Amino acid sequence: PATSDPAHLADNVAAGRGRLPDEALRKRIVSELGL
Repeated sequence: PATSDPAHLADNVAAGRGRLPDEALRKRIVSELGL
């Protein structure tokens, strides 16, 4: 998404960082969402 606010840009870029869920967490997410 486009933004002219540098703080929003930093938030958007940071959203792609961090750990990915492991298999157990993915299964829990699917279960919680009823998929």
